[in-house]
Amino acid sequence: HIQAAKDAVKQKTEDLQELKKNNSDKASIDNALEELNKAKAFLSKLEETTKLKPGLLQKDGKFDYSTDFFSRQAYLTVSGQFHVESFAHGLSSVYTFGPTFRPEISPSRRHLVEHWMVEPKIAFADLKDAMNCAEDLLKFLCQWLVDNCMDDMKFMENQFDKILFDRLRLVTSNSFERITYTEAVDILKKNVKFERTIEWGMDFNADQERFLVEEVFKKPMIVYNHPKQIKSFSMRLNDDEVTVASMDVLVPKVGVLMSGSQRVNQIALANETSRQSLR
Repeated sequence: HIQAAKDAVKQKTEDLQELKKNNSDKASIDNALEELNKAKAFLSKLEETTKLKPGLLQKDGKFDYSTDFFSRQAYLTVSGQFHVESFAHGLSSVYTFGPTFRPEISPSRRHLVEHWMVEPKIAFADLKDAMNCAEDLLKFLCQWLVDNCMDDMKFMENQFDKILFDRLRLVTSNSFERITYTEAVDILKKNVKFERTIEWGMDFNADQERFLVEEVFKKPMIVYNHPKQIKSFSMRLNDDEVTVASMDVLVPKVGVLMSGSQRVNQIALANETSRQSLR
């Protein structure tokens, strides 16, 4: 996120210099200067709040965990998805269910350090297949709750959410809107000003996610093709070489509920490495 903010400052600095070079009107220059100052202020704030660093090996041979994410030594399990990917080549469609750990800073309040997650794997599939699977699965689950857990759903409606059934029907009766990350950024920048300025390359926070799904499209949606620097290394790099084949499913009152991607094609990657070696 810091690198994306630095890139934004650099780009806005170049834009301002170009306007001055071309003797543009004062209003355009003042506007560009204001945008540059905002980007610098956001970068400064981001650098101040992002103080957690990995434990570093000290001269005496010991690690200093005082500034680490957990402030102490911690052991995290590896997600089962990496192991089950080998099964997918033989069984086509598989899934795991277990604990997942993510010890990194996130702008979203719903980004948990530890959570349990279902992780489906589909062999010989692309990003469109992954998005179709996610939409179908969520619709199936919502309809199953209505058909099989009516007493529980009525209890939840009476105690916690008066529009619960309306929200479930919103999922089951609509085709999910699908937009790229770049399109989502453009919408956020044009429609509303948040306390946290959004620039291309930054991850969305919960308020920005809910604005898209609740106020702009008013139904479940999928945001796909995110910048590679904010997503996992295991996601397929798109042909533009700056985004990856990723997707986030957003629903009202929550924000991101499901995430997924098209994984790196290991065979193609190995072949490309071999070709480069022969050159």
